[in-house]
Amino acid sequence: MPIDHELDMLRTRAAARSAVGRSLSSFMATAQRDLIKRERRLGDVNEAWASVCPAPLLERTAILSLNHGVLRIAVADSAAMYELDRCLRGGGEVELARACQAPVHRVRLALDKRPFQADGET
Repeated sequence: MPIDHELDMLRTRAAARSAVGRSLSSFMATAQRDLIKRERRLGDVNEAWASVCPAPLLERTAILSLNHGVLRIAVADSAAMYELDRCLRGGGEVELARACQAPVHRVRLALDKRPFQADGET
């Protein structure tokens, strides 16, 4: 009865694959819900940032994260960072907080050239 033994082994393997597939699908569904939630929240922040940030500086900035009410913005160079700091201190930070549905209590600027470099540049 070697055929019965082989069939039992195949059934066992199929059941294991099925369990892995189910656990992966639940993980993917959770990840998808989390990404949709983050997209809604950061989409609003992105629009608010585009309305508050001075137009010439917009292409030299990138939103990095929003965690616990702290919005982190990457800035390409120190000149842009200085101008943004003046803008935010002159009421831009309050205007940004009002324009966002997500809670933004503080804006932190970080001098970070990585979001602005083409692939392969160092």
